Amino acid sequence: MSVTVDPARYEMFRHRLYYILEEGRIAIGMVSGSPIVVEGGESMCSFYDADGTAILTACGLLLHSTGCRDAIPHALEN
Repeated sequence: MSVTVDPARYEMFRHRLYYILEEGRIAIGMVSGSPIVVEGGESMCSFYDADGTAILTACGLLLHSTGCRDAIPHALEN
């Protein structure tokens, strides 16, 4: 089955999803009592597929995305 995706619509959809994640990350910072999250911006929100592969990520530090790469599939397995 072949699906044709309009590149402009794809980018619009991807940006909408990204900003949903970014708003989630900002909300975590607003309700967190941790200075690491509030001042340092160390938080992450992501969408994952059923296998635990990250589809889209909004993070303060990219270090979080590498750490979750293995943690999510492990959590799904156990």
